Amino acid sequence: MNEFELAEDAILDQHEPSWIAQGYKLVRRPSRGSLPSFLERYLPDAVLLGRTPQVVVEVLRKGQPHVERKVRELNALLAKHDDWRLEVLYAGEEPDQLPSVSTELLKQSLSSTGRLAPIDPRGGLLLLWATLEALSRRLEPGKTMRPQTPGRIVELLAGAGFVAPSEAEQLREAVQWRNRLVHGDLTISPSETQVLKLVEIVGDLIGTLERREAIPSA
Repeated sequence: MNEFELAEDAILDQHEPSWIAQGYKLVRRPSRGSLPSFLERYLPDAVLLGRTPQVVVEVLRKGQPHVERKVRELNALLAKHDDWRLEVLYAGEEPDQLPSVSTELLKQSLSSTGRLAPIDPRGGLLLLWATLEALSRRLEPGKTMRPQTPGRIVELLAGAGFVAPSEAEQLREAVQWRNRLVHGDLTISPSETQVLKLVEIVGDLIGTLERREAIPSA
């Protein structure tokens, strides 16, 4: 992957939990054969499927040649298809530092993951990773203010002793599921039980955070 593709994935990672909550599934870099014929010429950066309207997602870098023209052409094309719309994201616009999330919001997100797991384990897995990354920023604030890869998050938590070796292995396995899924491998299908086990691990981590923050500062 080149630098721009890494930035593109980081932006898609940032928006993915919100899209999942709306009922969409994100497919990154879809193949030509998986697209409707009117989109094959454009090969979008990603598409959102699973509800209407379906969405073409374009990640653009300001200053790229012909950016404005491409956006105009896609808008004109999709105007003829009421069941599709365009969403444009610009690389480089994400904040240098990510916000700290409250403990209550972490609990709410984890609870949503638990409810989603029996219905859509894959969606639950992706929301779980968003929760885990937000939690890691509370547990290791000095090392996680910028977006981290899922693998890096697991190694940070394992290295600091927040998770046991057996739990770290489960998280590493789940990283592989997550990475294959977000890159369009729709054959990946973790079970409800597997996702709920991960929910349990993250729940324990939230408990660790609460106990740590309940100790008065010296």
